[in-house]
Amino acid sequence: MNGNRLEIVKLGASIETIDKNAFANCPYILSVYANMEFPPIIDSSVFANDGDLSLVNLYVLESAYVRYKKNRCMEGFRFASYARSRTISSRNSDFTHQLHAETHP
Repeated sequence: MNGNRLEIVKLGASIETIDKNAFANCPYILSVYANMEFPPIIDSSVFANDGDLSLVNLYVLESAYVRYKKNRCMEGFRFASYARSRTISSRNSDFTHQLHAETHP
C-alpha cells in the first residue's frame, strides 16, 4: 500500500494474520476496525512509517477489548470498543460517530 491515501481499514472477522508491510507508508490512516475476537498475528512492519499511531483509532469488539489491549503488537493505537450487535458498514454514516463516544483512554 506504499504511499496510499488510505484513511480507513476494515478487517473482517476471519482475518488471522496480516502480512508484513500490509499498511506500511500509509500516513493518512485514521481508523482501523478489527471485527475479530482475537488480535491478528502481525509484526511491527504492518503499520511502518504511518506516523503517530496514537492518533489512529483502533475499534475492536467489546468482548475482545482486553485481548487487544494486552497484545504488544497493538501498542500505540488509541483504543475504542463497540458492541457485537453493531455492524461495520460504510453505508451507516452515524456509526463512526457512535463509536467515538465509546473511546477508551
